[in-house]
Amino acid sequence: GSPPYIGEESVGIMFQHVEGSPKPPRELNEDMPVELQNIILKAMAISPENRYQTFQELKSELESLAEEKV
Repeated sequence: GSPPYIGEESVGIMFQHVEGSPKPPRELNEDMPVELQNIILKAMAISPENRYQTFQELKSELESLAEEKV
């Protein structure tokens, strides 16, 4: 329900993006599964090689997680 980076000035927000240390989603919602938090944080990784390389890869992980929770 809120953006990962918040600041009063756009330069401050941009620096937060470069620094790459968003608040872990479970700090905002402790009911969130750890696996979903890991997917979100991987999708937001600063280094491109640490992110999902394709949308299909991300989609596959989300679908696998959904299947586990059913």
